[in-house]
Amino acid sequence: MSRGLLGEDGLAEISPHLPDLTDLRDIILNLSPGFLPIKFPPESSIPIAAACLHDALRSVEDATYAFHEILAHRAWYLEKRGTPNETVAIFFSKFYADDVALRLYSAGEHLANALVFMLEVSKHDLERYQKKNRISLQVVVGHYLINEHPNNPVTKAILKLVKSKEWLKTIKYRNDWVHNQPPTVEGIGIVYERRNRWVISEHGALLSFGGGDKPSHKIEDIVSVVRLALFLFIEVLMEVTRYYTELITEKGSSFA
Repeated sequence: MSRGLLGEDGLAEISPHLPDLTDLRDIILNLSPGFLPIKFPPESSIPIAAACLHDALRSVEDATYAFHEILAHRAWYLEKRGTPNETVAIFFSKFYADDVALRLYSAGEHLANALVFMLEVSKHDLERYQKKNRISLQVVVGHYLINEHPNNPVTKAILKLVKSKEWLKTIKYRNDWVHNQPPTVEGIGIVYERRNRWVISEHGALLSFGGGDKPSHKIEDIVSVVRLALFLFIEVLMEVTRYYTELITEKGSSFA
């Protein structure tokens, strides 16, 4: 089952609710990983950051497409279709919201790699921040920047993500999706928590049948959270990219 065509008018209704990537795309695609090394000494890692920014852009483009499909499927199954089908609308909304969360996490890792290269951070520099419960590079780099470069413009940009409830909820949603039980959503059938279903009391053990458990999320909340996280990440990526363009202009001119 898939959605029908919305037509030009339907797509026009969706467009204002999507991020505009035009400026970000223009800036990043003009950062050539093939030509930037000419302006730097062989040992410099600064030019490598350009390739990471390209990867982050691709992930953001994919996440934007996935969010577009959330809106398109909701429009089709709730408004444009002859007979509304809320269950299918929720199913596809969750399917593409999962994709937004996964790709935003990936974009965050690409951005963290970009920061490591552009700031010439060594593995030794990061060692003290690599604790057992910190698996992702973005978390390690975030702690490094906050502690070692608190006044750097990129640190201030990254702090927007660190302080964002929506970003943290999106990353948690992704982490649960990957490492734990996938988040359950109201409206697409009975769901079950991973728990012992026997209830032990002083009177003995009781087992109830049927009914399932209360879902942990509502689709409207998920869609709202990933949307805000997407827009915020694009803002942060733009700020870091602008910093990088200034950096390569300043640093590169001294070696050219």
